[in-house]
Amino acid sequence: MSPPPRDPSEVLMDPSFGLVQAAQNALSDPKLQASIRQMHAEGYSLVKMVEALALDDQMDEVEHLRDLIESLSPDVVAKIRAATLAALDRGDGELPIDCNVTPGDVIANKSVDVAVEDEDKVQTVVVRLKQ
Repeated sequence: MSPPPRDPSEVLMDPSFGLVQAAQNALSDPKLQASIRQMHAEGYSLVKMVEALALDDQMDEVEHLRDLIESLSPDVVAKIRAATLAALDRGDGELPIDCNVTPGDVIANKSVDVAVEDEDKVQTVVVRLKQ
């Protein structure tokens, strides 16, 4: 039995990240879901996926965001893939993200930790400033 869908109001996410919003829209679009699954199956890098979904303008509007995404470890990328596919399997149409990092933090090139954690049996991408 799968857990109930997460209430988006429970997830802390800076709404000024256009890329996150655009990616969430893509995940909720039934026309793009098969493409997203295929790109994950083929091992596209996250940046290549963003470009293939024509979301690179949103990625590039925040200086250093592309670099941050490219710097994620293969282990974190694999966990993000699994969390994305699990969200699609649940039919949520939304990747759970818990992020308290702002675009200003990324532009200032502050160190960021990205992990995937189990929150209430839902794999959630957690983004925090390094302490």
